[in-house]
Amino acid sequence: MRKLGFDSALKFSGFAFIYAFFLIVFLLNFVVFPLPFEPAIVPAFVVMAIFYWAIYRPSIVPPVFCFLLGIGADLIANFPLGLHALSFTLLQWFISSQRRYLMGQPYILTWLALGLSVFVIELVRWIVLESSDGFGAIFDNFLDFIISFLLFPIVNLALVRVHKILPAGQREYT
Repeated sequence: MRKLGFDSALKFSGFAFIYAFFLIVFLLNFVVFPLPFEPAIVPAFVVMAIFYWAIYRPSIVPPVFCFLLGIGADLIANFPLGLHALSFTLLQWFISSQRRYLMGQPYILTWLALGLSVFVIELVRWIVLESSDGFGAIFDNFLDFIISFLLFPIVNLALVRVHKILPAGQREYT
């Protein structure tokens, strides 16, 4: 009977750590990294986390969670309500539907799939928010895409470490 309580505590602590990591990634999504030249960089950290968990543990990022995360992002960053909610939810749905394929691929193809995902999300953001400013504004979104793509291997290492914190029975790729 005592073992059951300990196992439950381990399971809870593993998931608590994952969602604490999500909170950190969520907050990092609003940090603007200044560059010596005009545009500022805003890497898509939340997209990277949703992408990873949608492949390896889709139960951690259900569509409702992604939707609420997106609503929170829209409210905090003063974006049109639903822009990120729809993007995050569709990303989770699409990657979850392709997870068996992506799990069997070499890392480079998974990385390219992440790149395509970030590219599409940045393109949608540009169309919704900045297309009226002309094509000059797309440079910021393209830079965010490039930096996000290049940062994914580092973020992926952190996500793998967080994944290993889950108890052995919870790390299964079911």
